[in-house]
Amino acid sequence: MANVANLEKKLLELINNKDSFAVALTGEWGIGKTRFWNDFYKENHTDLGVSKYSYVSLFGIDSIDALKFEIALSTHDTTQKKDYLTGLKGIFKKGLDAIDLPKLEGTGVTLSLGKGLISSAITSLIGDTLICIDDIERLSKNIDIKDMMGLVNHLSLEKNCKVVVILHEGKADKDFREYKEKVFDEVLTLDNSLSIIKEIIINNELFPIYENFYQTMNIKNIRFYQRVERTLKAMSLS
Repeated sequence: MANVANLEKKLLELINNKDSFAVALTGEWGIGKTRFWNDFYKENHTDLGVSKYSYVSLFGIDSIDALKFEIALSTHDTTQKKDYLTGLKGIFKKGLDAIDLPKLEGTGVTLSLGKGLISSAITSLIGDTLICIDDIERLSKNIDIKDMMGLVNHLSLEKNCKVVVILHEGKADKDFREYKEKVFDEVLTLDNSLSIIKEIIINNELFPIYENFYQTMNIKNIRFYQRVERTLKAMSLS
């Protein structure tokens, strides 16, 4: 059974010992894959065998170029728990989207400078980076899964990146099966997240009850336990 501790150990081995790789981190819907990864990075960011890190969710991204741009824009030093320049980068991105770059006109020559050129210059800097791409099951209909997997493969093989793709395998099952052996070095599955649930509950005396639900009724969706926590807290305040 792949629990949090086992996955942390495996990921540390991969990140610190392999020059580059692409791995898939899978698990049931709501089991806590994204929380696990974010907690893993925060706890281990100073001990990772890379100097740069980028996290991107595919939610709302509608092209491969946009994805590459987001990866480049969210890249920051692994000495940081999080990207402290997120706000400034967001302003820069909105500003870039809003700019209608003028044509530079000369004597008989018109030079058009496109935003795509700026994006290409930024994304060309991607390399030697630990990259997490989340929510692959939310991949836009405008992005072909083949192109998505091609980018993952390119980042790993050509850009010397260490790429972790988070997905709900059952949701992306058909396309995922086609590419997982061609693209991913390993598939890691989180199927026991009790330790995550224990971290989020306020009243530890209730944990044995939650554990019973988890094991006997197979309720593994962390959001369920968060809703119970909120309900109990509201009842105690009323």
